[in-house]
Amino acid sequence: MPPPVRTLLLVLLMILSMPCLHAQPANWQRDIGFPSGDAVTGMIALDDGTLIVGTATNGIYIAPVFGAAWTAASNGLASKKIRSLVITNTNALIAGTADRGVFRSDDGGETWAPSNSGMTGTEIDNIGIAGDGTIYTASDRGVHASSDDGHTWTSLGPPGKQIWTLAAGANATIYAATPTVGTYRSVDRGRNWTPMTLNASGILVMKVAPGGAVFAGASSIYRSTDGGSSWTTIPVNTDLISAMEWNGRGHMFIGAVDGVYRSTDNGTTWSPFADGMDRGTVSTLAITRDGVLYAGTFGGRLYRTGSSTSDVEFAAAGAYIPAVRCSVAPDPVHIFARIGITCPASSRTEVSLCDAIGQRLQLLCDEELSAGTHEIPLDATGYPSGTYFCRIDCGGRITILPLVIAH
Repeated sequence: MPPPVRTLLLVLLMILSMPCLHAQPANWQRDIGFPSGDAVTGMIALDDGTLIVGTATNGIYIAPVFGAAWTAASNGLASKKIRSLVITNTNALIAGTADRGVFRSDDGGETWAPSNSGMTGTEIDNIGIAGDGTIYTASDRGVHASSDDGHTWTSLGPPGKQIWTLAAGANATIYAATPTVGTYRSVDRGRNWTPMTLNASGILVMKVAPGGAVFAGASSIYRSTDGGSSWTTIPVNTDLISAMEWNGRGHMFIGAVDGVYRSTDNGTTWSPFADGMDRGTVSTLAITRDGVLYAGTFGGRLYRTGSSTSDVEFAAAGAYIPAVRCSVAPDPVHIFARIGITCPASSRTEVSLCDAIGQRLQLLCDEELSAGTHEIPLDATGYPSGTYFCRIDCGGRITILPLVIAH
């Protein structure tokens, strides 16, 4: 897409992302300390709580845990116009920029270096990683691939096409979409390409679901269950679908112009999942193995679900119900406190006190608990005043409970 058109689209999305004056009571939490005002264009959420976030013009930021202080992490980036951000199988960070190609970090984002050997494109709009570790980029010069962890690249085509987004599937299959009308598939790792029957315009995201179905998002959801040979259009009561993720239960989430939507039936039907968010276009999603979902917006806001999306169900009215109810008293904690948890069924339960970066400080409980409410004692003697977290694993249902120690 020509640069003026892309800039116009970004401006439109940021206008649509301006928050309303009201917020619904619910279960998304906003990180008010995140440097706001710049579109969130890429995000990595590590299982230890670390967040790595790319922005449209201000580079990359890192926080040890949601709600902690953010640190600028753009040392060595010749361009701070981040368009995509991924972590490889060897824990290297790869960033795609709007005008300087690819950058790579081997030290968790503290320093970056250009990594464009063999790369013919300078605008990198999307990065995907296949199951075998091959890294693919969507660029203004087509698709490129790296089989050596992002050190060198090979141009794959399709010839003469700008590719805006892509997805890597099984059996060496690659799916790619242009900024306008035009989608392509390669079944031989990019040596040959054929047009697909999906003729939608403005596709912002393509992904392969854990079950193998291929999804694309624009003003509707498009799904293929036969490897891209045929596509079904699934209407959704929203627009500008720009992000997709799945949790461990196979539930699918999309980021759209008015927040997040959730499907529990492989994308066939959708329900709003945006309670607690200010109105705004969700530009990127990230999820941990525990099922905690993070969302970034074009308006520069960052959110996290209050507990694992794998452990929630909807009541008839669409309410969000934690599978493990928990509380702390007194709050804040001075010396001694009680962690109250309600287990929905008899299960092995582990309760841990963790510091602000997610490291376990103390195992408070590790035993079989019956269904019902239990109180777990906490002795805060010896811990300095500050913010901590209780991680509650009740039969695989994980809930994070923030708490404050104040001596």
